[in-house]
Amino acid sequence: DESEVQLQHVAGLAASFTYIYDFGDYWVHTIKVEKPKFIPEEPVAVCTGGKGASPWEDCGGAYGFDEMMGILADPEHEQYEEILDWSGGIEEREFDQDFINIRLSQLFKKRKN
Repeated sequence: DESEVQLQHVAGLAASFTYIYDFGDYWVHTIKVEKPKFIPEEPVAVCTGGKGASPWEDCGGAYGFDEMMGILADPEHEQYEEILDWSGGIEEREFDQDFINIRLSQLFKKRKN
């Protein structure tokens, strides 16, 4: 329960840790901690970088996502229309650090209220 356990208690002062999102698709993330500051009154997390956009939910993990992106890059592929309908289409899959930090800020504001 995140209201009872803080990240600093789980990750300690480690320089990095592994986070697994969605045990079904098994998205493995390495989180690198830079300049940790623990201020209980004002919890803040900031994304300092990354690459690629978030994949679609339930797309089959990293291998499924790569396969889907390959299919969407080939309109002649036999599964193209099916994957296009399921995914809603392929758009530029770019990393948006500003959007992520806005969402993090919103989450922390919501927790404070």
